[in-house]
Amino acid sequence: MLRSHLSLTTALLFSVILIFAASPAHADAAVDLAMQDLESSDPAVQMNACRTLGAAKAKAAVTPLVDLLDSTTDTRVAATAAAALGAIGEKGVATTALLKAAKDSESTAVQYAALLSLFSIADEHHEKNTLDIANAAADSPDPILSDLAATLQPLLQK
Repeated sequence: MLRSHLSLTTALLFSVILIFAASPAHADAAVDLAMQDLESSDPAVQMNACRTLGAAKAKAAVTPLVDLLDSTTDTRVAATAAAALGAIGEKGVATTALLKAAKDSESTAVQYAALLSLFSIADEHHEKNTLDIANAAADSPDPILSDLAATLQPLLQK
């Protein structure tokens, strides 16, 4: 009897925690904190903030993420910001920044994240530019980037 009571109590407590964690107020607080964390000087904090904002599909974070992508010198942060923009999925300023990153970045990790994000956003105004970048990336000496480009090329030509 005691065991079933403890199991029920544990199950109820777990349910309350899940409901609280999924509540919009909690999600809004997490997004607000992540937006502040984008300004951190710690790259690990910035990358975690990018992941949080991407997972939350926080449209309000697009401009700060674009600013971070454009300004950071840490390629890990830039790649994570590019991936977050792809997860959010907003067209416009995000796709313009991603095109620039995919084309101009010296980091293959940033190019990879930007190209994949461009594909996931599927902005019809930038399809040709995305295909051009994929065509150029197909010749990359980086096997992971060239493989991604080769995979995306036929999908972008449709």
